[in-house]
This record gives sequence, C-alpha cells and structure tokens, in this order.
Amino acid sequence: MDNVDKVIQVISIGLLVADFLLNTNRFLKAIEIGQECLLILEDTAGLIDKKISSLCYKWIYVTMWKACHIINDITNAIKCIEKILQIDRESGERFEECKLSIILAEMYLHQSKYAQAKQILKKALLISREISHRRGEATSFKNLGVMYRSVGKYDKAREHLEKSLAIHKEIGDRNGEAASYANLGIVYQSVGEYEKAREYLDKSLAIHKEIGDRRGEAFYYRNLGNVYQFVGKYKKAREHLEKSLVIQKEIGDRNGEASCYGNLGNVCIVLGEYEKASEHLQKSLVIKKEIGDRSGEASTYISFGNVYDNVGEYDKALGCWRKSLEIGRDIGTRSTVAASCQNLGNRFLSLGKYSKANEYNKKALLIFTDIGDREWVAVVYITQGAVEQAVGSSIGAKCYFKGAGDKQRTWKQETRGRGLFEAWKFLLHAG
Repeated sequence: MDNVDKVIQVISIGLLVADFLLNTNRFLKAIEIGQECLLILEDTAGLIDKKISSLCYKWIYVTMWKACHIINDITNAIKCIEKILQIDRESGERFEECKLSIILAEMYLHQSKYAQAKQILKKALLISREISHRRGEATSFKNLGVMYRSVGKYDKAREHLEKSLAIHKEIGDRNGEAASYANLGIVYQSVGEYEKAREYLDKSLAIHKEIGDRRGEAFYYRNLGNVYQFVGKYKKAREHLEKSLVIQKEIGDRNGEASCYGNLGNVCIVLGEYEKASEHLQKSLVIKKEIGDRSGEASTYISFGNVYDNVGEYDKALGCWRKSLEIGRDIGTRSTVAASCQNLGNRFLSLGKYSKANEYNKKALLIFTDIGDREWVAVVYITQGAVEQAVGSSIGAKCYFKGAGDKQRTWKQETRGRGLFEAWKFLLHAG
C-alpha cells in the first residue's frame, strides 16, 4: 500500500475488529488480525510519520498483548510488552514505563523467573517514587512481596506486603487494600498460621463485598478453599470452591470458572472420587482449550495424570504428564515443566525404569533449585534417593535422603512447624 491515509485507515479498522474479537473471547483470531496489521505497517516503513507510526505500533502490540495475556501465552505476551516498553522509553513516558515494567515483572513471576522479576520491580519502585506515583509504588511492593513468598522468604514477603497495604490505605484504594489483605493471608497460609490467614482473607472479603467486587469475592472463596485444602478439610474446601464457581459463572469469567473446575477436580482426587474428578477436569480442559489458555491446559493435564495414576492406568498418566511437559516448554512456564518432570520421575521409579526416573528427577531438581522452591527440592531429593538406592548406590541414596531431611528441618523452622509432607500429600493428590 502506498497511500498513507489508506494504510492508517485499514490498520484502524483491523484493530477495531481485533478489539471486538477480544471482547467476544476469540483471542487467537484477535492475535492473527494484530499480526496482519503489523505486516501492513512494516511494509510502509519510512512512509508514515514516526510519531504516528509509533502510535500504530503501540496500539497493535497492546491489542496482541491483551489477547496473549488472557490465554496465558506468557512468552509472546512478554515480547509484546517489551516492544511497548521500548516505544514508551523512547518517547520519555515515565508513567507508562513504570506501569508496563510492573506488568512485565508480573509475567516473569508467572514464569517463575524471580531474578528478572525482582530486578524490574526494583526499577519500577524507583521510577514510581521519582514521579510520585503512589499506586505504582504500592503495586511494586505487592509484587515484590509475592516474589519473596514464592521463593520461601516469608518475613520479607510480609514486610513488602505490609508496605503495600499501608500505601493503599493512605491513598484510599480499597481494591488494592483488599488485594494486600488477600496476599498477606496467602503468606500466613504458607507458614501454617491458618487462623491468621483466615483473618486476613476475611478482611479482604469484607472490602470486596463493600465495593461490589464479585470477582474479588470469588477470588476470596477460592483462596479460602486452598486454606482448607492445606489443613486437610477437603469437604470444606469443596464447599468454598463451589461458591467461587457460582460467582465465576454469574459474572461470565470463563477463566475463573475453568480454574474452579480444576481445583474441584483436585479436591475430588484427594477424596478418592476419581470419576467426579474426571468430570470436573474435563469441564476445565474444554474451557481452557476454548479460550486458548495453554498454561491452564497444562495444569489440567497434570491433574488428569494424577487421576489415571491413582487408578493404575500408568500409560495414560505418563501420556498426560508428557503433554503438560510439552506445553510448559512451549510457553516457557518453568514451574509446569518441573512439576511434569517430577511426576514422570516418580512414576518411572515405581515402574522400575530407573534411568528414566533419574533423567526426569534431575531436570525437575534443576528447575526447582533455580526458582528457589525448597519444598519441592526436598520432595525430589526423596525420589532421587530411592532411585540411587534401587540401582545400588548407597552413598548417593544417603546423600539425597540427608539432603531431603535437611531441607525438611529448615522448612519446618521457617514455617513455624508446618509439616512438609502434609502439603506434599495434597500436592501429589495422593489421597
């Protein structure tokens, strides 16, 4: 195209169509339209005014980012955000740079890339203070708290989340205040202080109800369901997850609905209700595929693998975990890759295929160690210790079993006595 006005008109129409597709849950089609708009814009490089060209590029990448973010295609979402961030830096948009840096860090957190997330959040915190962007400062503290919680540094997590809470209260951001209470509740859950966790989650719920935030209310019930899961009250967990599910359906949150079905499936696995678990997981999988949520699809395959494993259909279980592993690698979700490898290693051990068990255990151990998940490192140490013992390496077995014991003792001290294997029991869906 050589007519500049016509090019801009075509791109504008294309992006309006992409927005419509986004709003009607046709996310992959929206991405395709965005890619076509990019090709058109690149074909006219040098013909359009640089400022107008930058605005067009930004609009396209924002549209594609929204779609990628919704379907949990984090790898491509990161590429889009980095392009937008580059445009804003070149134009000196400090506020936008701060906002996008926080979003980018959140995506790195989703990929368990904590070092990158921490570096970006520290920078976002500096910018937010320089430009007096208090909400940005609060969000940076919140995400740093989430990052520290993810790597087991609970005191630092609480410190940063309390700073976030203080700022949200100061600026009257009730939604942010509710989110801070919820995150603090999750920290207390992680260290085994379940009453304290419930207290903070209840504060979060009160605010969500006050401001009419139904999505936040659903999030509360799902988190409280998680608390009940960790203390072994699975029927209570199911009750709260079902409350969350009702709200998710009511507000039309398909992603939230799928997550609730997935969580309900996991609870049913623990209760030994495998047929019911399969029903919930199938509903979750259908929605995840429909909306293009690859990360959620992988998680559902892990759970399906656990169902098959519990009923002795080991080939089907291995097939599901291989699918989750493949998806995790495709989208760059390292925690999914590690969890899939851990399940594969554990099952190959039971089947007497020690070479395969060793291969997958080592891969899982590498990732869990790198992302700082010491609890799962201890779990894999036990499995690998059993592998070493099975192949006659008593020294290797002793080393891994000792390592697991050391990790467990450290974990109990840091979590004020919470049993490592109480959580392990749930996470492995062993029932």
